[in-house]
Amino acid sequence: MSTSHPSGAPWRNFYGRIHGKTLKPAQQRYLAEDLPRLRVPGVGWEENPDRSKLNPRDLIDAPTWLEIGFGGGEHLVHQATQTHDVGIIRCAPNVNGVAMCLG
Repeated sequence: MSTSHPSGAPWRNFYGRIHGKTLKPAQQRYLAEDLPRLRVPGVGWEENPDRSKLNPRDLIDAPTWLEIGFGGGEHLVHQATQTHDVGIIRCAPNVNGVAMCLG
């Protein structure tokens, strides 16, 4: 096994699926076109190789929630429509769930 991720990041153990079924063309478009403008900046290895800490207050000027793992995003979308006064950061390691949510 390699000691680094294809991006150059040090390899870390991850117990779970990162990628499931092959993405549909529309899901591939969502990831390519929508994710770059919606994602939290400074998280990727290429942008932040020193892994400097990020302060949510620099991103969102409101009470902030963090949700880790959101499946297909159904609950995420519902919460976002109901809580306009809260900044919500959601993290998911599964590419298929992110693509479903963006759809």
